[in-house]
Amino acid sequence: MSDANDLERAKELVAKYEGLERKLAATIEAAELADPNLGRFKAAREKMKRWYDHGLGPARRQWLQWKKDQGDPKEADAIFDRVGNLGGVVSFAKDLEDPNLGPFIRYTMLPILIKGAQDPNTIVGPYTTADEKDKDKQWRGFKKFTGERAALCKPRLEQYVQEKNVPKWLVQLAVDKGRGETYLMFYKIAIGERTPREVYDIKKEISRVCIELSRILPPWNSLRGRPEEEWKKALEQNRRK
Repeated sequence: MSDANDLERAKELVAKYEGLERKLAATIEAAELADPNLGRFKAAREKMKRWYDHGLGPARRQWLQWKKDQGDPKEADAIFDRVGNLGGVVSFAKDLEDPNLGPFIRYTMLPILIKGAQDPNTIVGPYTTADEKDKDKQWRGFKKFTGERAALCKPRLEQYVQEKNVPKWLVQLAVDKGRGETYLMFYKIAIGERTPREVYDIKKEISRVCIELSRILPPWNSLRGRPEEEWKKALEQNRRK
C-alpha cells in the first residue's frame, strides 16, 4: 500500500475512532442515567482504588522495614499472608452483617454462589444450593458457612499472632490489603453486571481500530489535529523501519 493510501486509511480510522469515542461516552452516560447505581459503584470503586493505592502507603513502608528486620523475607511474607487470610475471614463475616455492606455483598456474591453450586468442580460451601430461584436460602447458607469459618479462624489468628509476635499494625495492614482487593473485585462484578453489552462491543471496536492505526501510523494519537505534512512524514518514517 502506498503512503497516499495509508494516509487516507489513517484519516478514515481516526475519524472512526473519534466517532466511536463519542458513541461510547453517550452510551455510558445513558446507562448511568438509566441506572444510578452504576455511576455510584464506579465512584465507590475509584475511591476504594485510591485508598488501596495510596492510603495504605505509610503502613506498607513500615511493613517493608519490618520485613527487612526479620532477616527472612520468605518467612515474613508467609506471616503476612497467614495473618491476612485468617483476619480476612473474620473481617468479611462482620461485613456480611453490616446494614450497608451486607446488601451490596449479597448483590455481587449471589451470581458467583449460584454458578459455583451448579459447578461440581467448585466448592462454595456445604449450605449452598443450585436453585437460582431460592436466593434467600442461598444467602443464608453462605452467611452461615462464612460465620462458621470466622468462628474457627478467630482463635487461630489470635494464637498465631501471639506465637509469631506479630504487631497489631501489621495485622491491620494485612486485613486491610486483602479487604481492599476483595471489594475492588466486588465493585468490578457489580459494574460488569449493570453495564450494557453495547459498551463492551464499542470498546472492542475501538481496540480493533487502534490496533490497525498503530500498524499504519504508530504515533497516530499524538498526530491528531496536526498538519497533514507531519502525518506524511511519520508514514514515511514508519515505512523505512
